[in-house]
Amino acid sequence: TNTCRETVEHFRSILPGLNKIKNWITREDYNVPKPSSECYELALKRYGKSEEYIIGVENTPEGLKALKRVTTCVYMFNHDPDDDVYVIDDFQHIML
Repeated sequence: TNTCRETVEHFRSILPGLNKIKNWITREDYNVPKPSSECYELALKRYGKSEEYIIGVENTPEGLKALKRVTTCVYMFNHDPDDDVYVIDDFQHIML
C-alpha cells in the first residue's frame, strides 16, 4: 500500500478482519513513490512464491502504471467509488 504503517495499524484496530492479512507493505518499506513499481517488486520479493499469475488491484492512475510493470494478467482500476472500471489487458489468463 502507499499508506503509512500508522494508518494501516489504525484501520486494522477498527476492522479486525484486516488482521487476517499477514503480508503488508507500507510506505515506510520502500523509497520511491508510485508510479514506480518498487513497492510491488518488494512485495513479490518478500511474499511471492513464483505464482504463475500475479493480479494487482489499484485505485489510482499512478498505481495502475506501477502495477503494469510487475503483474502478469489483470489490472483492476477503480476510478470512482460509484462507477467501477476494470481494465483487463490479457484475456487469455482469465479462467471462467
